[in-house]
Amino acid sequence: MEVKTFSPTIKRDTVRLALQLAASLNLFPTKLDVKQAFLRSDAMTSREVFVKPPKEAEWWLTIRRIIQSAGYISSMHDPAFFYKLAINHLGEEETIGMILLQVGDFLVLSDDANLKVLLESLEENQIEITMRKPLPGEDLDFLGMTMRWRRSKEIMGLDFEIGLPVTYYQNLKEIEVPRNLKERLDENLDFKVRSLIGQMSWVVGICRPDLAMILSKLQQELTEEKTNQVIPKCNKAVRKAIGKRNMKVRIKAMNKFDIVGFADAAVSKSGTAQLGYVVMFDNTRRDEANMVMWRSKKDTKAAISSMAGETHALWEVMDVLSYIVQLIREVRALSMINSVYAMTDCQNLFKCVRSEKKDPMERSLAVYLGAIRSQMLANCIELRKVSSAKQLADALTKETDDSIITQTLQEGRLQFNYWD
Repeated sequence: MEVKTFSPTIKRDTVRLALQLAASLNLFPTKLDVKQAFLRSDAMTSREVFVKPPKEAEWWLTIRRIIQSAGYISSMHDPAFFYKLAINHLGEEETIGMILLQVGDFLVLSDDANLKVLLESLEENQIEITMRKPLPGEDLDFLGMTMRWRRSKEIMGLDFEIGLPVTYYQNLKEIEVPRNLKERLDENLDFKVRSLIGQMSWVVGICRPDLAMILSKLQQELTEEKTNQVIPKCNKAVRKAIGKRNMKVRIKAMNKFDIVGFADAAVSKSGTAQLGYVVMFDNTRRDEANMVMWRSKKDTKAAISSMAGETHALWEVMDVLSYIVQLIREVRALSMINSVYAMTDCQNLFKCVRSEKKDPMERSLAVYLGAIRSQMLANCIELRKVSSAKQLADALTKETDDSIITQTLQEGRLQFNYWD
């Protein structure tokens, strides 16, 4: 049975996107921790808060009203994301503050003046908080991730670094391998494997796209096989995660950027397709690339052919690119975007989308191709062809060298020009 919850939770992808905007807009991070008792009801001092279930979503409506009273607007695309607009010297609207809400934690991205307005609004409504405003280089924990900021050396803005606490990697423990690997997982081992995969999933979502495909395959094998053979594979993934425990996501300030999404697919003879995408903000003039979104997943519906797999992968990345463009449009930051590109290494798909060639498989994929063309038109996304050797999403679909992924994360730039 699905249990409904009313706790607003910011998407991890939105966090990285918001930090990219904050870096370019020179907005500083502050964390506010709201005491849970005051989130639950307008009856701030009533003991019933602790012994009586709150009215449905009452506390969420209360906290949203308080944030909006400070001049913030709730996003149409992520209800836990708020932004504040003002008129600049050119008479145009621009974002001067953002709030990312994780139940009782606020990550506020703004200058001191707008932070003061928010604090006054919280105080007027008798909301008790604790505040932490990190100095450059200091750690700030939010949504299970650790972030640091410093002033950009190149332009007026901030550079962010996102990672996981060292203690999180310390808690990743290998599982003792049973003697008979062909036996089915017993209840105890099944629980341990699922817990470990859950921990690894969190690692991938925060800062480790290099583990995304491995984790996706483990999840699939656990569903299909449920034998002890999955345990050595889990342990191998743990060793790889711990071996690069210092890996971070680097987000650098950019005045102007291209948004580039790479989509790839690998279809196996067993009747499954591995889909993957990577999205980055690219500033070719300064040789910089910030990786902000990634995913790897199994899809049996896309396994009918290589063309079908590539089409489904492109559709996935188009959906993500559309989300990014719409959110940036919402916060009035479209002027920062040079162009938006979707990259594929499938020549037949490239020609089908551009209506240069009619593929025999196009009829069964007509709905997806139509959706891709609609998203391209609505969000000004341009489809480009990239060579297989420069396909950034390749490491999220195949067991291949992931050095391009790790290098982009660690250095914040690509070592090659991906344009053909």
